[in-house]
Amino acid sequence: MARPIRDDLKTGAELLTEYGHLLEQKEQHEKAGLAFDAASACRVVDAPGGWAVLRDSDPAPGGMTSLSVMMSVDLRSSLQDAAQRFGKSLDALAAEALVKAAEGKFVPPKPYVGPGEKRNLSLSVPTVLKDKVAKLLPGLTSKAGYRVSLASTITWYLVDELGVDLAATDALRLIVPKPFADHVKARAAAEGVTLEQVLAGQITALVDGSYTPRLPERSRQGGVFATTTGTGQSWGKDLPVVKLTLRIDQRLLDELRERTEDITRAAGWQAAPGMVAIAMLRDRLGEPE
Repeated sequence: MARPIRDDLKTGAELLTEYGHLLEQKEQHEKAGLAFDAASACRVVDAPGGWAVLRDSDPAPGGMTSLSVMMSVDLRSSLQDAAQRFGKSLDALAAEALVKAAEGKFVPPKPYVGPGEKRNLSLSVPTVLKDKVAKLLPGLTSKAGYRVSLASTITWYLVDELGVDLAATDALRLIVPKPFADHVKARAAAEGVTLEQVLAGQITALVDGSYTPRLPERSRQGGVFATTTGTGQSWGKDLPVVKLTLRIDQRLLDELRERTEDITRAAGWQAAPGMVAIAMLRDRLGEPE
């Protein structure tokens, strides 16, 4: 009996992800990125509405067009890793960014490319959306008071949706399972404090040496990080995930960023301040039952 196409797509995504990890171990990062992108594409097509993405990916005139977004190597790597972690397609998110901009629902902050070496993030977006937003850019720039471009719109949208930390800002973006977000919000409210105040207290304790956050060992299931917040299900796969954008005193947030690598290294995590912040919230407010 023939296998359902959806089963084949899921298998293809899993195999491509495993292949990507093997390539990373061999330090063939460019090829690994292609494998991860292909795995994400399989997941996008498999998802509800995936047929529409496939239909609009026709390279014929009026279909898709290439778009290169210049950014730092570190930011590019962080976005690619986050997209893989949550099983999302950067192309699909870029298209979402243009839709939101065209509908007047998203205007990016000032352009940000990040420090250090620069490299292009190559994306493919619907031509009709790219052209539509391009015509709106002068008006968006005039209204915002700074230059708004296709690149800045897409960059900031990807950063927001994937919870990527940007140095030299006071915003910490966390992508967490919804049950965990609901739990910590409720616990903080019951204590009469905000999540920002909780994190500020935890970071202060870290700085004065009275506290060290505990990170569970990193685990991968089909390329998606296993959740470590009170459930054995996987982020963005079995569980819905939500975004928490928290603003912390930048001096404290910079302290967290400086100490992140040492904290995450022992557990095998990538040096992501958001992962440490999640552990801090869990340590202070507990986990959902």
